[in-house]
Amino acid sequence: MVEHLICNEETAVRFCLGPPKIKILICIYTIFMKKTDYIKESLISGFGVLIYVSAVAWLITSTKSIFGDIPEPNLFIPVFMLLLFIISATVVGLLILGKPIYLYLSGLKKEAIFLLLLTLGWLVLFLVAAAIVLLFQ
Repeated sequence: MVEHLICNEETAVRFCLGPPKIKILICIYTIFMKKTDYIKESLISGFGVLIYVSAVAWLITSTKSIFGDIPEPNLFIPVFMLLLFIISATVVGLLILGKPIYLYLSGLKKEAIFLLLLTLGWLVLFLVAAAIVLLFQ
């Protein structure tokens, strides 16, 4: 079964000799996936979150120019905002947690935690950069 996967190079080659094709693919992925690949992957995920959050922030700040003047007692404004919140939580959750959950369920627990922490680290770095830009405006 996949949960018995050992994630170092010496034992992964022995483990890969079993017949199931999934085990072989996971072992090859484990052997050749280096930490630099995790760093690149976490940076891409972090940039994806940054781009998505920037797009939503632009949408929120530009609502008057996009939608025009909307009368105040309108049911669609809270519905729109709640749907936007739900969609945003789903998209950002997938960008941050998608690959780490996949790795964790594949038996690569250390790699999953490493990738998650790297992605969160990039997001903290982006937050600090945004705070510095706001301070010096």
